Amino acid sequence: MAATYGSIHVLCDEPVSIAFYDFASWAPGWQTMIPTEANREMLTDPEASARKAKAISKLLGKTVLWFFLFDEDVVSFALFSEGKTLAAHNAFSSDKNISKIPALVGINESYRKRLSKILSCTDTDIQIKLLEEFFGVKLLLFPEMLEEDSACAVCGKGSALFEKYESENRAPTGKKSPIQVKRLFELEGVLSDSDWNNKYHQADGCLWVFQKHYWLYSWQKATGEEEKPVCFRAGRLDFISDAEMLQLGTDQQYNETRNKDPLYEQLFFPNRILFSENAPEPYRGKTIRHPDGFYGLGFDGKGRFLLFNEASCFAWMDQDGKLLAKQNVKGHIIDHDGDFLLTWEEKWDRTERNGKPFPTRWYGMIRGYRLFDK
Repeated sequence: MAATYGSIHVLCDEPVSIAFYDFASWAPGWQTMIPTEANREMLTDPEASARKAKAISKLLGKTVLWFFLFDEDVVSFALFSEGKTLAAHNAFSSDKNISKIPALVGINESYRKRLSKILSCTDTDIQIKLLEEFFGVKLLLFPEMLEEDSACAVCGKGSALFEKYESENRAPTGKKSPIQVKRLFELEGVLSDSDWNNKYHQADGCLWVFQKHYWLYSWQKATGEEEKPVCFRAGRLDFISDAEMLQLGTDQQYNETRNKDPLYEQLFFPNRILFSENAPEPYRGKTIRHPDGFYGLGFDGKGRFLLFNEASCFAWMDQDGKLLAKQNVKGHIIDHDGDFLLTWEEKWDRTERNGKPFPTRWYGMIRGYRLFDK
């Protein structure tokens, strides 16, 4: 079984003494619980070790850092104080107050972006080393390491490892990117999610999709016009008949294939892409961890895998989870077909057109883009 282990650290300079648990300081400003055979069972249980860290924070009235590595692959950590969770990064659920962590541990707040980049690192070993440099304390400790103090020590908070990591993993973007994006069209009007089974309805939230153009829409250019079914394909927003919409929806099993694709499956908490045996090489049959904040979009025309995030950014990912290039577009990415993207930008403040009331909820700009190599 792969390593599953945790550690507990009290943020203070003075020695810590708690019944049944010994602490030692191997790094400035931190008192670390000494891992022993007696507490190994607790430190190898994520729930038990987190509860213990929270209880210690309440007992001592100090900030406590809890760190856990699950199955050699999934990192979680949290800051507790007075028995309450101040901030947390949990690979199996949503994060909490990540941006506040630098201030909570006495680090310059400019390090917030650094922490975000560290959490996007897809190599767990490197990620742990970067976190150790960030917090200035050894996070992964085993009883056998106690025989040599230097194995438990770090040189305090620093930036050398992070700067080296960033220089080696910075994905080119904008004009420097080897892959470019060109806007093909821009339209103004009302776009509605078209459920082929219930015909047209306006769905809640953004119209994001996680699979190749299974999503069908209705489009209304101006108030008073009839909504018409459309489908995004080959870089165009094509008007289609009700019969064709029904056939497309039936063929692709619209309701059953949402968030799924025969080539890959998006896994959440922790973020992984599970590629099928039908996926293009070199992704075929692999499970790849991707950067936090991104989600699978699909393959482009050359068989490269695309990711997207909530900030209107998309990226190409290699077979090791490394971002090869990034680009930005206007609006939310709502559909994808090979080398083409469809985006939607809502105009919440538009209430009328030509003096007549116009639906504001889905009124906005829709844009088509083409991806191409420079």
